[in-house]
Amino acid sequence: MKKNLNMKNNKILLFFIVLFDLQLLPTIGFLLLFLTSDVIAYYGMVFFAKRGNITAQEFIADAYLNHYGSALVSAEEAEFWLRQVAEEGRTDAQYKLANCYKAGLFGKKDSKQAVLWYRKGAEQGHKDCQRQLLECYAHGDGTDKDMKQVISYYRQGAEQGDIKCIYQLALCYKYGNGVPADTKQAINLFRQGAEQGVELGADYFSRMRGEVKWEHKQCHYRLGLCYKHGDGVSKDLKQAVNWFSKGGNLGDPDCRYQLGVCYQRGYGVNKDLKQAASLFTKAADDGHMGAQYNLGQCYELGLGVQKDRNRAIDWYRQAAKQGNSGANKALARLGDTRSVSHP
Repeated sequence: MKKNLNMKNNKILLFFIVLFDLQLLPTIGFLLLFLTSDVIAYYGMVFFAKRGNITAQEFIADAYLNHYGSALVSAEEAEFWLRQVAEEGRTDAQYKLANCYKAGLFGKKDSKQAVLWYRKGAEQGHKDCQRQLLECYAHGDGTDKDMKQVISYYRQGAEQGDIKCIYQLALCYKYGNGVPADTKQAINLFRQGAEQGVELGADYFSRMRGEVKWEHKQCHYRLGLCYKHGDGVSKDLKQAVNWFSKGGNLGDPDCRYQLGVCYQRGYGVNKDLKQAASLFTKAADDGHMGAQYNLGQCYELGLGVQKDRNRAIDWYRQAAKQGNSGANKALARLGDTRSVSHP
């Protein structure tokens, strides 16, 4: 497409200049993009980008990355302007640029450049940059593998109550990744994360703000497993039920599945097949493969629910789609010969 401007466009550029001087460019720029044309918006943004306007520079890059201006903005141009913003020390732009290099959004992947920009953002305290940089150190992606750096950061974050650091550090101790294996220390960290999750979950506004994270729920799940199997602590099925129940109340499908197993088999709680089926249903609705298979069994055998061959087949098929071999055998047993594909 030939990029030329007529008098009407020049008048709009003049309007842009006024907006620039009034510092109203960001809002009106988006408005003009949708009310006029991509070409006009593009030239307006380029005009101000060349004058050093950071908002315009980032807008051009976003137009390419978000596919609303990719016909006008090339990968090279998007990279150039996003780097301009990142070099100004804008940590969000540094994070975005690093992600682009990591994913190859400018044409090819460049893990070393990704690490470079994650590091720049991390040094300014950008949390997402710090976490991504740790992933690079942990896997040797774009840099030498360095678990000492990873553990050091996790410890600092855990001391500050960062749940992602608490959970990841617990896993490191559990499996001896970067530190000597220490199940008791892992359990202490899982408990710290779980108790933090309970406290946040009890507060309505914390729940509404999404402050209860996946890691909080997984701390409950991991802690429950430790008590269920006597891993690092004395086996205590009632404590296992306690932690699975708390995690289930936070909406964790793994905890609901495990709690369902406890009710189905009478582990640490009175046997209750209806409660087990109810918990399996909640976890299965969230896509939990084991719960889908168990729920299929419930409907096939009438465990806590009325026997229903069709529902049994439906849940077995859901589990089979996720690769559950037992579900495939169950489908063959029930005479369902339809093929099931799974990733």
